[in-house]
Amino acid sequence: MPVPAELADAPAWRVHTRRGLLHPLRVQWGPFSADTVNLRDTRQRGGVLDIVGGKREFQQEFSFVIRDTLHAVRWTARCDGRDRERGVTLGSVDVELGSGMSLDCDLRPGADSAGQWKLQLSGRNGSMPGGTIHRADVRYEITGEAYPGDDETGWPLGYLLSRDGVPVAVVDRTHPGSVRMSPALPADDRALLAAAATALLLQQRLITDD
Repeated sequence: MPVPAELADAPAWRVHTRRGLLHPLRVQWGPFSADTVNLRDTRQRGGVLDIVGGKREFQQEFSFVIRDTLHAVRWTARCDGRDRERGVTLGSVDVELGSGMSLDCDLRPGADSAGQWKLQLSGRNGSMPGGTIHRADVRYEITGEAYPGDDETGWPLGYLLSRDGVPVAVVDRTHPGSVRMSPALPADDRALLAAAATALLLQQRLITDD
């Protein structure tokens, strides 16, 4: 995905995923690794009336622990991803009336429950998702980047993270994935954004056309 000039000289840390039989067990990039990755099974929410009415909503919860090169726990994360759509069938044609996605995460530094941050991301009707990582009056902005020539899927090529309009990190979701981060960021901010970047990498599309 496009890299802003402010991050052109930042190293592109390639994402390495070690998989178990069913789910990734460890995601590593640069000086950070996500251990104890727990991706719960995708489940459909709602009841029979929602299905009859053409509404579908799927949910996947996941959690992980961020460690640094010394294997110390820097951040823990618990996330809730949703994928929604509503439509009707007219004869043999399916007509989509609306769609949306969201990702909400609680990010905690180590075992410090008082230092909790929130990651909140959403998108509707094919628009690129956007959101924030915030705590009190401090926030980072998240902007989704579209695939070239295909900006109607609502699912991003990657994400740009910025602070006060200045790019500080890029998360590229194209396989195998990569992360760039401003070397000027303080160590604590880098660890926070490492947790946020990992959540954005693990986010999945839950409703597909297959």
